[in-house]
Amino acid sequence: MWRSTFIRRVLKPAVKGNEGCPQSGIHTVPIRPGLTFHGLRHSHKTWLIAGGAPEIAQAR
Repeated sequence: MWRSTFIRRVLKPAVKGNEGCPQSGIHTVPIRPGLTFHGLRHSHKTWLIAGGAPEIAQAR
């Protein structure tokens, strides 16, 4: 999946939710307004460190 496709089809709808779209069959609430892929990457690294994951596993 191309990066732009992933951001447009998966990340942005998850971040923004679709509460304002009555046409969609499934209603979702926003995860965290303003979340970016870069911010998610850094959050994941922080969670790995806090969880005690070895550095070699973090790199993979």
